[in-house]
Amino acid sequence: MNTDALKGKTVLITGGTIGIGYGIAKHLISSGCNVAITGRTPAKLADALTALSKIDKDRVIGIQADVRFLSEMKMVVE
Repeated sequence: MNTDALKGKTVLITGGTIGIGYGIAKHLISSGCNVAITGRTPAKLADALTALSKIDKDRVIGIQADVRFLSEMKMVVE
């Protein structure tokens, strides 16, 4: 995946706590992108943020949210 055009940009990844979303988040952070991931489960979100922060803690934030409901959006900053 060529991410040159995204370097320094912010990308929102829904479902970034596991699987393909998590893998994409890792790649984008390593490539110099700022990444916001969403997760429904606080523990899974915290685990993903801890792991992703080891790549570059200044490039990742988490948003606890069930993206089906706007009222569920909550910012988590570590």
